[in-house]
Amino acid sequence: MIKKSILLLTLSSFVLIFQCDGKDTTSVKSMEPGISEDEQVSIFVSSKDEVLKPTRWDTGDTTISNEDRLELYQPHIKDLKGGYIGVGSIQNFLLAAWAKSEWIWLTDFTRIVVATNKVHISFFKEAENPVAFRALWEKANREKARKIVDKYYAKEKDYAFILSSLDVARPFLLKRFALEDKLTKARNYTVWHTDLEQYNHLRNLALKNRIRALNGDIMGKTTILETVAAARKMGVKVRIIYFSNAEEYNIFRPYPAQFRTNWKDVPVDEKSLIVRTISVHQKVWPWADESHYSTKRGFHYSIQYADDFTYRLAHNPDKKSFHVVTMMHQAKKTKEPGFTIIERPASYSYGPAAKKEK
Repeated sequence: MIKKSILLLTLSSFVLIFQCDGKDTTSVKSMEPGISEDEQVSIFVSSKDEVLKPTRWDTGDTTISNEDRLELYQPHIKDLKGGYIGVGSIQNFLLAAWAKSEWIWLTDFTRIVVATNKVHISFFKEAENPVAFRALWEKANREKARKIVDKYYAKEKDYAFILSSLDVARPFLLKRFALEDKLTKARNYTVWHTDLEQYNHLRNLALKNRIRALNGDIMGKTTILETVAAARKMGVKVRIIYFSNAEEYNIFRPYPAQFRTNWKDVPVDEKSLIVRTISVHQKVWPWADESHYSTKRGFHYSIQYADDFTYRLAHNPDKKSFHVVTMMHQAKKTKEPGFTIIERPASYSYGPAAKKEK
């Protein structure tokens, strides 16, 4: 777990004091007392997203996670609250439930993932408990599930695609639920689709329209910028940014200019974390034990302080070799095999903090 600490870090023309110990009592209202919850919801649901094109990844297997050791994150993200931005599918619900996130932005560049996330949101609203939620994915309840989708999305342009995604995703979701039943039993932890308290947290967010499934590439020109702007207007600190293993692909080496622009101004604080996985360079960053049930390749799990990440994006002058792999070389091992932490550096050699120290 991240060690409790007090870190003094000079940024720009002022000093930020980071205190990581103590119970999190921050609420959305206390962050921005001049804005009501209704106003926050209005901002939250009105941000724009992108128009996605069909891709070769619009397949059922992308609607589930293949990261089998996500519980490694649990002690680090527990009760972080605040906002949550994540790519991909149902693993986001697992992480957000543990964090007790208060606002959830889900984004992906594949249409089927976004469509399936929309189905999940509608199921949360209608199913009173995790058993009922999982039952809606059973083939025997296909017509009931379709009626729920119709209730919430009949007027949307992608309605037909959402309906078809329900059928395509079904066998993969059922398989994933069954696997997670085994994983949680083997390692003694609980998840949202088996634990009522965790499920109720997500359901309440859905009922309050606090979960969105957005069309968006993390280096696109609309969705992330709109999401960041919305979070700022709402007065919400984003406590978790979940990238999965997206950053390891060559297209992010180095980080493209649009990616840096998108993420450098996310409203974060001293508790906010980047949550990522890595499957490359296994000899340097070994895969976590038993992290390969769902795929031939396992994963290394890592976290980074988000204020450090956004600072680097905003001020690192290296435009040619700055990417996740170069940062991961600074990651520190933990007692958990296959899990590392990128700590804040003692100082920066670039940007306003470096200038201030001089």
